Amino acid sequence: MVIPTIVLILLRFKQLWPYRSVILVTVIAALLVGLPWDYFAAKTKIWGWNEQCCSLPTISGLPLEEFLFITLAGIFISALTITIKQVLNKKGG
Repeated sequence: MVIPTIVLILLRFKQLWPYRSVILVTVIAALLVGLPWDYFAAKTKIWGWNEQCCSLPTISGLPLEEFLFITLAGIFISALTITIKQVLNKKGG
């Protein structure tokens, strides 16, 4: 998730900058939905994380990697959606 997000941002920075507030709202919404779900799922043993695979500290029992994944996923999906819309608009679609 890290590399595709960085590549997309670097390639389309000027086109995405005007939409920074949209991307921020998307990330906040993803965290507001994703983190409670992850917390619930971990506490009820729906899923869990191998402590040896999670190198960063945990927050309320959730690995920091989970916070980073949700954040990067929100950035990537919103940036990709904006990019696709812009490309289709240029093609007259």
